[in-house]
Amino acid sequence: MIKENAMTVIDTPAGINFAHLLALRGALKLQALGLSRRGQSALTIYKRHYSPNCRTVKAALVEIEAMIQRAREAA
Repeated sequence: MIKENAMTVIDTPAGINFAHLLALRGALKLQALGLSRRGQSALTIYKRHYSPNCRTVKAALVEIEAMIQRAREAA
């Protein structure tokens, strides 16, 4: 069986913001496990965009999960 590749186009501002939240959540999860990246950490990016008062990766994960849940309920 041949399976075609399916692509998803995100072209609305709300969709782009949601995709950014999902990508950032993934980066925060990896950072919590100890995986580092070049440049700014995922926590620094999260703090710059969403919550400058957040101090730990685990606290940021709790906040971002709540934001994703609210976005899913609103849609």
